Amino acid sequence: MNADDAFKYLDKHRVDVVLSNVKMPGMCGIKMTEIIKRSYSARVVIFTGYGLEEIRKKAYLKGANAFLNKPVNLKDLFELVDKLCRENVVYIGPSWTNQ
Repeated sequence: MNADDAFKYLDKHRVDVVLSNVKMPGMCGIKMTEIIKRSYSARVVIFTGYGLEEIRKKAYLKGANAFLNKPVNLKDLFELVDKLCRENVVYIGPSWTNQ
């Protein structure tokens, strides 16, 4: 999917957590995060294979609730999403996992 597909889905469904890559066709995941945070109640987890600190900071400044470097450990991802949903956590910073 791309950002346009995500917005169409978000317009029709209640979504707790959006998982997004930084690099996508069309709009990048960081810009998409900014729009999601302005218009929807979903939390956003950003992924990238380019673990640059600058990208991480940009993602958090635009409203990302968590940031994971690829490859993503599925156990860590499931725990993170559970924490965001069940414990009503708003932000999970870099120290949450060993990134």
